[in-house]
Amino acid sequence: MPAQDHRPHFSWNTHLKQRGPPWAQLRAPEVLLKLEQVEVHTGMKKSYIYREMEKGTFPQRHKIAGGTHWLQSDVQRWIAARSNAHRWQPDNATMPAADCDTTRH
Repeated sequence: MPAQDHRPHFSWNTHLKQRGPPWAQLRAPEVLLKLEQVEVHTGMKKSYIYREMEKGTFPQRHKIAGGTHWLQSDVQRWIAARSNAHRWQPDNATMPAADCDTTRH
């Protein structure tokens, strides 16, 4: 009589339902940005970036391969968070604008 196989039965259907297709587990490699690239992406200058980093409101830099870099995904999340943030408007925004037409007397 042959020996019984006590290994659990593998099913691709079960695997795909639990984890998705194998390629869904793959992630693109992280892109590293230099300061100049961070300035271009954010529209902010070095002094602002470092000041906000000190306050903890900007992604931290990473010292890699003798240089300073930011993770592109961190910078993109920071940009997205700022674009979704509450927009400033004056307290009297519901009031109509002043009539500044000087051509009428």
